[in-house]
Formats: sequence, C-alpha cells, structure tokens
Amino acid sequence: MTATPIIGRRVAGNYTIVSLLGRGGMGAVYAAQHDILDEKLAIKVLHPQFAHNAEMVRRFQAEARAASATKHPNIIRVHDCGRFDSGENYIALEYLDGHSLDEEPTPMALEPLLLITIQVCAGLSAAHARGIIHRDLKPANLFLSPQPQGPYHTKILDFGIAKLLGDAAVSGLHTHTHVIMGTPAYMSSEQARGSAHVTVLSDIWSLGAILYELTTGALPYQGASIGELVVAHLIQPVPDPGALRPDLPAGWRRIIRAALSVEPEERPQSATDLAELLIAATPRGAELATTLGWISTGTAELPVAPRNTVTHAGDAAPAAPARSTTLSAAAGQTRELEPPPPLSQSKPPWRLAAAVVLTLAVVGAGVALVKSISSGPAPSASQSAAAVDAGVHADTVVDAGATSSAGARPVKVARRAADAAPDASLKASGKRAARRRDDDKTAPTTHTRRNDNARRPKQTPRKPRRKRDPWVVPDEDGTFGLKKRRP
Repeated sequence: MTATPIIGRRVAGNYTIVSLLGRGGMGAVYAAQHDILDEKLAIKVLHPQFAHNAEMVRRFQAEARAASATKHPNIIRVHDCGRFDSGENYIALEYLDGHSLDEEPTPMALEPLLLITIQVCAGLSAAHARGIIHRDLKPANLFLSPQPQGPYHTKILDFGIAKLLGDAAVSGLHTHTHVIMGTPAYMSSEQARGSAHVTVLSDIWSLGAILYELTTGALPYQGASIGELVVAHLIQPVPDPGALRPDLPAGWRRIIRAALSVEPEERPQSATDLAELLIAATPRGAELATTLGWISTGTAELPVAPRNTVTHAGDAAPAAPARSTTLSAAAGQTRELEPPPPLSQSKPPWRLAAAVVLTLAVVGAGVALVKSISSGPAPSASQSAAAVDAGVHADTVVDAGATSSAGARPVKVARRAADAAPDASLKASGKRAARRRDDDKTAPTTHTRRNDNARRPKQTPRKPRRKRDPWVVPDEDGTFGLKKRRP
C-alpha cells in the first residue's frame, strides 16, 4: 500500500491533523487540533504495511477497547477509533503535555516516587477489576503531566498487548499460549516463558522492576535475550536494592524484593496492597496519600519474604525469619518494617555441578570399598592353620603346611578327623551346626568347593594331523620325492 500524507486530514469530526509527534515500529502519533475549540487530540496511526495483517489490526483495535473499557483518571482516555479512506487504522486519544517516566533522572527521591506509584496502582486496580492485564508496564508507558499545584498526574499508556480475563466489554482481544509479547527487562518469569497462566500478578512483578530501577538507577536483571533473562529469574537470587542504595528504608527494600519474587504467591496480591505497603513504609506516606485522595481499604499483608533473596553486608541477622507483616494505612499509622531476614547467597551453577560430581565420586569409591572388603584378601598361613585346628569350616579349609607343586596356591585338605566323630552331646542338641554357621561368618575367606574343570587352564585344541596321501609312493631310498600322477 502506498503511504499517503497524514497531516492535513480530518479526523474525529472537527479535528485536523497538524503535526507529527513521534514514530515507532508499529505506527506513528500525530497531533490534531480542533477547528473551533482550543483542544487537541493525539492520533495514533497504524503503519500502512500492517493494514492487511489481521492480527496486528485486531490488537490495534483491542488497545482502544481495553483503554475505553476502563474509564479511570490514571488511564489514558480514548475518544475515537476508526479507519481512514486510504486504509490506515487510527485511534484518537487525549492529548497529554509532559514526558514519560523514563525521562526522569534516577535514582528518584522516595516521596515523588511514592506519589507516582500510588497513581499507577490506582489505574492498575481499575484495569484488573475489569479483567484486563496490561502486560507491558515500563517507564516509557507511564506518562507524567505537570500540574499547577501538586505532584505529577500519572497516566498509564499503551494497552496494545493487554490480556483479557473474560470481560465481554473488550471482547475480540485474543492472546496465544507460548507467544512472548512485551519488553523483556520488565516481564515476569511466567510471561517470559509464554505461559497461558499469566495473571494480574505479572503486572505486580513489572511494577516491582520499575520501582527497583527508579530507586537504584539499574535494572534488577541483565540479559542479552529473553532466554538469558528467564534463566536469571530462576537461578539468580532476588536482588536487594539496598546494595546499590544503602539509604533506602528496609521496608521499601523488602517490598520491592517481594514484588520481584519468581513465585506469584510470594508477591503482593494486588496493586492496592502494593500501594498501601509502600505508604506504610514511608515516613510521610499517609500524609502524601491524602493529597491524592487515596482511600485505604484497611490492611495490607506482605507475604513471606522470597526464598531466593540475597541481602547486602549491612543487614543485621535476626534470630528467626520474619513472617507476614500487617500494615495499617487506614489508621494513619506509619512505621518502619522489620529488617529483611538473613538469607543465604545462592550457589552458582558450576558449584552445584561440582557438588554433584563429587557426590557421585564418593559414592563410587564407597561401593568399590565395600566390594573389596566383601571379597577379602587371601588368608595367611597362620589364619589357615587356626581354621584347620578349630575344625569349623563348613566345606574345606586351607592347610597351612601343604601347598601345590608351584608353591603359590594352598591345596585342599580333608576335614579334621574330629569332625568325623563329633561330640554326642553337641550333635544331639544341634549346637554343633549352629557353631559352624557362626564360625563361617567370622572365619577367613577360603577356597570353596567347586568344579575342578573350572580351574583347569584353557587348552588350545591341537590341529588335526594331516592324513598321508595314498598316492604318494616313497622312492627307492625311502624318501618321498615326486608324486605319481593320479589316474
């Protein structure tokens, strides 16, 4: 399809596209001015090359449905959605003055960051209540609009890859299993694996990654590909933001690490809980939340600290790990959370492999030792003589003085004559048999009776003698010379 100029077109009734605001991989954003009123709209246009891609068009239109289904002051408003006569699809959005969160310098101060986070959690709670998962939360999709008085007004943008959890208001938004969509650095482990069981807690993980970056200036996990990031999520411990920012309160550190947990059940269970926990962990949190009109729902519980976490050198070591902590935001109580529990460093993969190899080697050596002990060494002359004198061997014993002609192997001797005429009392009581069994267990190892043929060395069969040819006739001197021809 041939690209036609967008600037100058009429859109959404009385609006005219006047300028280009930005361009991305899927589309471009233009500014449209109302003909009479001093109002603007942001027109998002899908690139012409995607006009015949049914999947791209469906997701583009689903973004408009998802955003318009959740009418909330912290989610961008949708005014119109349609298609130009030339075939390009567009969405008419509210025009915002300001900048995205990724343009803010990091690390940020806690109070401005708390005000932004409360607004993001409010918008997410409204979307989650409608069964919509954003799945692409990142600083670039959080827009900050300055206010004449007070903090920034925060808006959540770009619901293009949002996931529907069963709301008919945004029907038509489809997702597929094993299709990975989103920004890798801010994707939860279940979303990065392409799992079909992505829930609202995936957005909680993304928000935890945003908080980690804004408090420390670095991403929680590094990786050149999605595969490396997934492996980092599963193997590496949950990073402690206090290692990069020592002045970060212990409550913030613990909440961020809980939000970054690999297991969804170990994260704060809703966006509202995450906001209330941060409010309670901030010295002036309740006062700042009141300026935004935040209404607390009561108590918020922080799950048990993640198992695969790591603390920095400044952490104290309490006697026992802390359990769930309940914080009250409704009563206006603010207190510092307990210090993070002492958690051991996770072992690198090569150490685990070395431990497995060492374990297998020790087990193999033990098996070999047991076999050598069970077989036992050849009995000495004194041991053999003692066995002969005791007359306790069941079958045969080794004679200490008699050896074979080679002198290298003891020979068999008959049982003692005393065994031929056993004591009548022992024979009657059956004690002699028990005595033999007990002594067999402690007697030195000797040659047992076996087939004599098994000990004979293997003889190589002789070659059959060649029969004399009857037609060979000796010469007169008795020697064999030329043969006579056969008839």
